[in-house]
Amino acid sequence: MKKKLTICIPSSCGGHLKEVLMHKSAYSDHKVFFILNDKINNRKFLNKNEVYFISHIENYFFLFVNFFEAFKILRKIKPDLIISTGASPAFVVSLISKYFYNSKIIYIESITRIQSPSKTGKIMYFIADLFIYRHPSLSRFFPKGNLFEI
Repeated sequence: MKKKLTICIPSSCGGHLKEVLMHKSAYSDHKVFFILNDKINNRKFLNKNEVYFISHIENYFFLFVNFFEAFKILRKIKPDLIISTGASPAFVVSLISKYFYNSKIIYIESITRIQSPSKTGKIMYFIADLFIYRHPSLSRFFPKGNLFEI
């Protein structure tokens, strides 16, 4: 029997969250918690999942605030694995988890990115242990990434 991992899914609400939920079969057998940067009005989702919230980054001050908010959450959970499709919470949570808790990082570039990478993707490429992109046109930006076409 495989060890149950503690998996953290940092995400922006909306499309990024919907996208990472599309991969639920890959992580549903593990202990999963979410760190979101905005309140969501989905009672069903909130009742079924362990969810924490951090501030939405609107400027560099909130990036600094996010580090403290995320660190406070992560020191309790100590995740084995981070899985994210972006946006801003991915960077903060991944950086803290990787360097303080030795977590492995899987970053999946948003499926909406066809011709150019996202800002988060450009940063996460250097942090992620496994970087996945979904369109062949992005290979020039992510030469060591892994193409996974849907």
